[in-house]
Amino acid sequence: MLHSLGNLALLSNSANGGLQDLGWEKKKQTFRKYPFKMLLELEQFVEPAQVWDAPAIEKRRKAIVDFALARWD
Repeated sequence: MLHSLGNLALLSNSANGGLQDLGWEKKKQTFRKYPFKMLLELEQFVEPAQVWDAPAIEKRRKAIVDFALARWD
């Protein structure tokens, strides 16, 4: 799951490397600093359980694929 589409985020290398071992609350604070809608939407895949796990990553992957197919099919 680590390198799957659903687990990707548009971040600089330094920001990404600094977040990998942090909990969701710390990551969320960083994501809110970036102007990318995809980072702000991450909360919908984590809330209310506050867990970024395999089911959340798969749910996000499906949403990204559905979005791409709807726009570029």
